[in-house]
Amino acid sequence: AQRMGFEMSPKPYLSMLPHDKILLGLCKIGANYASGGSGILDTTGKGTLTMRTQVEYFKKAADNMICYPSKEEHLARSLFLLSGGGNDFSAFDPSTASPQAYVVKMVTTYIEHIQALYDMGARMVGILDVPPIGCTPGQRVGMPNGECNEQANSLAQAFNGLLRAKLAEAAEATMKELKYSIAANYNILNNMMDNSLVAGLRHVKTACCGSGKLNAEVMCSHPGTTACPAAEHDDYMFWDMLHPTHATIERGVVALFYGNGPKYGEPVNFGTLVAGKNVSPAIKMVVDEQ
Repeated sequence: AQRMGFEMSPKPYLSMLPHDKILLGLCKIGANYASGGSGILDTTGKGTLTMRTQVEYFKKAADNMICYPSKEEHLARSLFLLSGGGNDFSAFDPSTASPQAYVVKMVTTYIEHIQALYDMGARMVGILDVPPIGCTPGQRVGMPNGECNEQANSLAQAFNGLLRAKLAEAAEATMKELKYSIAANYNILNNMMDNSLVAGLRHVKTACCGSGKLNAEVMCSHPGTTACPAAEHDDYMFWDMLHPTHATIERGVVALFYGNGPKYGEPVNFGTLVAGKNVSPAIKMVVDEQ
């Protein structure tokens, strides 16, 4: 949001005050439909808003919009930001489906949700692909020498590859006006780990906050956990066993906005996607797994 000139991300839709709802209806602000712990599939997350529900909330908001010169133009120049998949893999039960079938289901469902947004007027979509989930401190704890869990990473790579292929097909077939960028979260974070000192990070395996091996055997904020000194927060890639630090996110955003080539984003980077579009403040953050 800051890279696009806004002070902060849009307000959470369900926490909006009446005044905010009026501004949203007049197309003066955007809304955040994200739900921590949610995912792409309806079965992911307990007590969260599924992605399907989030899309339904957006439809409710869009139906009540009165924009000048038109709602269609407003939505066409709004950025719809989608992030999901990591929690779906955390919820994966190999006794119920093969990894390949699960990935196909995830991608198929994701495309359905994007198509639903397109049918409601979305024309500019930014997608964050699944990062190297096997390299979080929480995953490294279970490995013999603290290395990445490559089995988990292979699932993320399979999903990312299939998503790119299927979205390109869908855009050509049923979403011909869609402009999109799939940011290569996986490659960007992987590159930071491989070149940590160049990225300004001293610790890529150990969490700043937690306890036990790699500070990642107990989730931060639980009894008995501690955080690294405040002056060292920006030295760590991960805040806790799962989530990146602010420093990691800042560096990643620069890469996904301005990095050249498919290792940063496909078919274009975020900067190219929004360049010259006079993007409206209606940024729709549909799924956020953090």
